[in-house]
Amino acid sequence: MSRLTLAWLLLLLLAPWTRTSGATIHVPDGQPTIQDGIDAASEGDTVLVAPGTYVGELNRGLDFGMKNITLRSESGAEETTIDCEHQDRAFHFHGGQDPTSLVKGFTVLNGAAEMGGGIYCDQSSPAIASCTFSGNAADEGGGGIYCDQSSPTIAGCVFSENSAGGFYAGGGGIGCRLSSPSVTDCAFSGNTSDHGGGGLHCYEDSSPSVTDCTFTGNDALYGGGMSCRFSSPTVTGCTFSAGTAGSGGAVHGDHSSPTITDCAFTGNTADSHGGAMRFVSFCSATITGCTFSENGAYRGGGVSGDECSLGIANCTFSENTADYCGGGLWLFCEDSYPTITDCVFSGNSANSSGGGIWCFGFEPTVAGCIFSGNSAGQHGGGLCCVWYWLTVTSCTFFGNTAGGLGGGVYSDDASLTITNTIVSFSPDGGAIACEGSTVPEITRCCFFGNIGSAGDSLCGAYYDNLFADPAFCDAESGDFSLREDSPCLPPNNSWNELVGALGLGCDTSIVQPTSWGALKARFR
Repeated sequence: MSRLTLAWLLLLLLAPWTRTSGATIHVPDGQPTIQDGIDAASEGDTVLVAPGTYVGELNRGLDFGMKNITLRSESGAEETTIDCEHQDRAFHFHGGQDPTSLVKGFTVLNGAAEMGGGIYCDQSSPAIASCTFSGNAADEGGGGIYCDQSSPTIAGCVFSENSAGGFYAGGGGIGCRLSSPSVTDCAFSGNTSDHGGGGLHCYEDSSPSVTDCTFTGNDALYGGGMSCRFSSPTVTGCTFSAGTAGSGGAVHGDHSSPTITDCAFTGNTADSHGGAMRFVSFCSATITGCTFSENGAYRGGGVSGDECSLGIANCTFSENTADYCGGGLWLFCEDSYPTITDCVFSGNSANSSGGGIWCFGFEPTVAGCIFSGNSAGQHGGGLCCVWYWLTVTSCTFFGNTAGGLGGGVYSDDASLTITNTIVSFSPDGGAIACEGSTVPEITRCCFFGNIGSAGDSLCGAYYDNLFADPAFCDAESGDFSLREDSPCLPPNNSWNELVGALGLGCDTSIVQPTSWGALKARFR
């Protein structure tokens, strides 16, 4: 044997063996059922399922055992169906699978199980993609998929008409406990839960990531689209519409810390609180870049927060309604310090008080916000504050109306501080109204054109304020930036500070003249 041949043999013996690719097992050509295909697969193999509808015991309750494999259809969910016939869940993951376990491209029908009518995961982390789950049911939770101490990836799936029962688990489409699944580009429609999360529910220290999903027409007692309890979900780029619930028409959170970014909430309703969202019991939700439109509830047509330190930034609340108070936002701030920054509240209404925002309790802060065309049947067309402290700074109020007092702002038994804020052109209710033991402090603000009640007159302690037209660029079209000659711009006032939410937006030459009558007509 030559030295060169001997060297090659030694290298082959000493080199670690690496499997470059797994085998592919075909169903039904190679194996008659899906479970047979799974059983025949080894770690890293692929089970490829031909188009068709799969029924029977070995095509449901599917179990990967202790292996990480790929299970996918040849032609996608539209042509490949697993019908569980209400006899079992579709999948049960409990073998310590990680995200390399993949389920992709199936429609799962009629799943029924104590937990996880569609897929059940226990101490596993499978990846599940491009699947459709329809007509599944569960007594405890996860009508389509249930994850217990598991973190699968679920992508491109459709969850429709799934249901879940049980007080804790919930999740008509997906239920997860002690889990952090990744759910991407999925659709949830017409799912229901007897308790939480018609579409998705997470509890007991779960941290799911939900991205680019749609939730339409889901229903639950808490959180028609999604709910979380003692969990920290991250929700990004999702759309929630036509959800219904007793509380939290689209989303409900309890003792949780959700992060919700760049989502849209439209036409959701709740019987009690939070037409779009409700957070209770020491939640610390962060809500950024979201839109809330045409949602409705008894309290908090858009969002309701109860004993929660909410952080809401760069959001838009429009045309939301409350049968009682808080058309856009309702806050009960006991032992919590919510902050509302750089948001727009327009056209929201409440039959009682707080067309834009209603708040009660400890130190909420509203900064850099715009309130336009909001209305209240009684008090606080733009904002109503009852008891304790409220800080309003660098905001713009325009054309808000109240049937009683405070077209712009109403305060009752509250220590109200308002600085660098414009309150203008309220058609009814006046600029600011104070009742009870309220002693507001109002400084470096601008008041003009407010009608009803005390008009532009102020209450409490006030100094260094302007009573002049703020000179918006185009208020009739919703542009509340300031004309170059506005007294609210730093160069044009004695304290050299910006008053209002927006700065310079136009020069004097491009402004179209209008009348006060035309401005009033816009809000009738």
